[in-house]
Amino acid sequence: MMPLVFDFTPPPSPGYCVCTPLPPAATVTVATTEPAAPLGLGDGEDADERLSSGLSSLPVSEHERQQVDSFFRGLKTQVFVCGSLTNLYFGSTAQGQEGAWELRYTGIPVVLLDTGEARARNKRRIQILLAERGSCFTLWQDTIDNLSSYREAGPAFHTMCLSSDHTTLIGLSFDCPQAAQQLWDHVERLTSCPENISLSGPGARGRGRKSPRKVPKPKPVVLPSKAHISQPCCFQHVTSVDRKDRDRYFSLQTLVPALAEIEKVVPNVS
Repeated sequence: MMPLVFDFTPPPSPGYCVCTPLPPAATVTVATTEPAAPLGLGDGEDADERLSSGLSSLPVSEHERQQVDSFFRGLKTQVFVCGSLTNLYFGSTAQGQEGAWELRYTGIPVVLLDTGEARARNKRRIQILLAERGSCFTLWQDTIDNLSSYREAGPAFHTMCLSSDHTTLIGLSFDCPQAAQQLWDHVERLTSCPENISLSGPGARGRGRKSPRKVPKPKPVVLPSKAHISQPCCFQHVTSVDRKDRDRYFSLQTLVPALAEIEKVVPNVS
């Protein structure tokens, strides 16, 4: 299917939009002269009604937030789950391309703070990602550092620079302005700490700093034998994805090969 292109002139008064993506076969590119918002809407016009294609526009429930939180929570990692669905756009700062936004994904924004105190995550950093509603799979992910320039570009619309290419802009358009403000407050609080964005604080590399004292390593703990380990208890299954959900989730359609292709590589063993 050929990409669909919508051209809108900026509205007489500033505004913002809320959009949900079309089916995966289509791509929406929105061009406008307004750099703050990806789509100009008339008075009383709802972007969800214009671009919605079967995806629910219901608010993110508390159960769904807990589901996403459980999916990404780990040792020494702090998780913040936004309470709103969000459209993610790609833009550019290149001359002649300002204000052109391309809709990529719709999901739930999540902010992770790795404290760097875990063996598997030994670097302190802030990550922002978009989780798919229902499956919790990651649709998009990036790091927020001192060059990301994460900011509020308008009501319920945030922008940042892609860490791998600062000429690429990321736009986040939120369904709920209150949830967008909560996410902005959380990101602002995290980025106010220099250690979280790969910056050294004052005096961190001073010449007169004393070398840290060597702490003796503790003796290794004797682990219990497997015979003394019980079966899982207090277990709760919060996320379940089946092959029947392929038509339901965008991630399964694009990231997982079709079952027929898998059976060609790995035939059934009778």
